[in-house]
Amino acid sequence: MRTLISTTFFSALAVLSACESASSDPSWSEHVRPIVNANCLRCHSSPSIGGAPSDFRLDVYEDTRKLDGRIIRGAATMAHFVAARAGVQGSMPPDFERTPWERDTFANWYEASKLGQLPKLGQRPNNALPTATLLSTLEDADKENVELEVEISDSDGDLVSGQLLVGTRVVADDLQSGRNQVSFSPASFASEGHDLIVRISDDYDSTDVNIGTLRVVHADNNIAPTFTLDTQVRDRLYSDLQSPVSLQLTVSDADGDTTLVRVIAVRGDTEIVLAEDVPPDAQGVATLSLDTTTIPAGNNWHLRVIVTDFKGLETTLETGRFVVSHSTTALRFSDVQSIFVASCRSCHPRIGIRNMNHNFEEHADNGEILGVNSLRGLIYRRVVQERNMPPGSAKTLADEWRAITDEERNTLSEYLLGGSPN
Repeated sequence: MRTLISTTFFSALAVLSACESASSDPSWSEHVRPIVNANCLRCHSSPSIGGAPSDFRLDVYEDTRKLDGRIIRGAATMAHFVAARAGVQGSMPPDFERTPWERDTFANWYEASKLGQLPKLGQRPNNALPTATLLSTLEDADKENVELEVEISDSDGDLVSGQLLVGTRVVADDLQSGRNQVSFSPASFASEGHDLIVRISDDYDSTDVNIGTLRVVHADNNIAPTFTLDTQVRDRLYSDLQSPVSLQLTVSDADGDTTLVRVIAVRGDTEIVLAEDVPPDAQGVATLSLDTTTIPAGNNWHLRVIVTDFKGLETTLETGRFVVSHSTTALRFSDVQSIFVASCRSCHPRIGIRNMNHNFEEHADNGEILGVNSLRGLIYRRVVQERNMPPGSAKTLADEWRAITDEERNTLSEYLLGGSPN
């Protein structure tokens, strides 16, 4: 669990600073982060709470990559959006009014971010580097999972985030201030000693801390294959109109063994094999065509991807959740476009977010700008399932904004589940 060591201090700092003039050129570390820590992290941290989206976090400056390939946007990427909502429009946080000094700080931050510039990080003279300590006793590892406890702290009271690496490979991607429980498989690591590296940042500085050496000794001298998913699955909505779908992954095996790929759709106790014994090509790339019409309609499906070597040693990865539908609909994009314009356009795309190019007024993509057809899974999750979009706080963004009705949500659900036809 994250320990918000500096929240009380920063909250007091924000209040004391309310009578001062806001910086005309604010930086993240010196001016903005104290306000964010005191007012935003209760929802926009990791994990997010209160209906806040899990696609970004404001407790770190940089974007972070999850082990399943997802990119979680950080404060630098979200600067324009955050500054617009909290400073210019004043609609965030929804239940607490900001002081004039805080609003002006965000507004000045907005001026830089709207020009496409990365917000200034800032510096702290004599900043203390964060530290990491291994609390567990290291023992020789073979195939069974390694369980470790790592403590992270910062003498300045800064929030710290980071990763655990075995050698150069990331095995845990969300280390935070306080005690962290980490579990990973050593089966795909060579039989030798591997440095355990904690790569951590307090935004001012980053550092790699060597917390020990893990000795891996495989009794059978066989090393498990490794792979990465090149296709993102989370927030996909698969219907008959989009089946079959393509899944690509890149496989490697330190032994040079022949590998085979198996893919299973999983929900609860239900498992449906979608691909079996598919070999990667000479470059280690496996491209699979998955017939999603064999999966019963419903939410909360995920894929279990298994790569096995010829000795039967396997590596498994679970993907994010997706939705399957076999519905049909007479609705077309022209029937739902007015809903997107009335309730979504205020933020999409008017408040641009770096690396998040959405256009809810068009059905098809336009280059890197994604239209509704590509975003149907994300829209379905946020609007229909979680019902936290559009947020009530967006009502201050534009005169034409209005809340979405239950009838409109039902219409969007039918349209999206029906394959979002044009």
